[in-house]
Amino acid sequence: MINKMQKFASIILPFIIVWFAFSKGGLQLGFLVSLALIIINIVIYLPNIYVSLANFNYKKNNQKTFQYLEKAYKTGKMKPKHILYYSYLCLRECKTDKAERLLNVIFAHKRSPEIYNQARINLSILLWKQNKLDGAIALLEDTIKEYKSSIIYGNLGYFLILKGEYKKALDFNLEAYDYNQEDAVISDNLAQSYYYMGLYQKSEEIYEELMKKNPQFPIPHYNYAKTLYAQGKKEKAAEQARLALSFPFTNLIDITPDDVLRFLETVENEL
Repeated sequence: MINKMQKFASIILPFIIVWFAFSKGGLQLGFLVSLALIIINIVIYLPNIYVSLANFNYKKNNQKTFQYLEKAYKTGKMKPKHILYYSYLCLRECKTDKAERLLNVIFAHKRSPEIYNQARINLSILLWKQNKLDGAIALLEDTIKEYKSSIIYGNLGYFLILKGEYKKALDFNLEAYDYNQEDAVISDNLAQSYYYMGLYQKSEEIYEELMKKNPQFPIPHYNYAKTLYAQGKKEKAAEQARLALSFPFTNLIDITPDDVLRFLETVENEL
């Protein structure tokens, strides 16, 4: 209630000030006060303006996106949630040193429990990229005791698979699937867990449901292709591998276009 009143006051008060300036001081004072308020608001909201420009350029001009985010950060007034977003984009683009510095800023200052836990998730990704997978897993296992979300379930389930702890991953990803079976990453993790346990039919069943949702990133299509190939369904496997190659690859997955191309070449040679 207090926040709503403060927000309402922040909108109404400038109008009252401008009206008072025009009514008591005439046009000249009114225009001067209006100009001063405009300048003050630009200064106050400049970080948000830069973030909005970064979002506008996202996927269109990656370089401009980072330029605007850096400008927002250098104002010293960037909101923690926007710093968190900046760190995540840095992780996506393999700018791990910058991501680490941004996360250190978040941990060093006052922030909400939500931002803190989300920053821990980003930190787990950073640890993974620094070849500290055990540390990433331990961090998320500690975090999930108090904070549960689809992202943390998806990341931890994925890390357990990368670690090769397939039975533990299967048990965890079944729990994650109960938490949110609509999440594409969680579904892919569960299907992969079945795949590594040799339960290819169960893996395929999960992927059939997942493909109805048309996931727009490469890893589920590539993993589905491997499941199909393991069952001798080579034409469908090749189709899914080609589909995987149609999506952008980021630093947040452990496969590359070359991995998919090598797999696709193997499958096509056997057709």
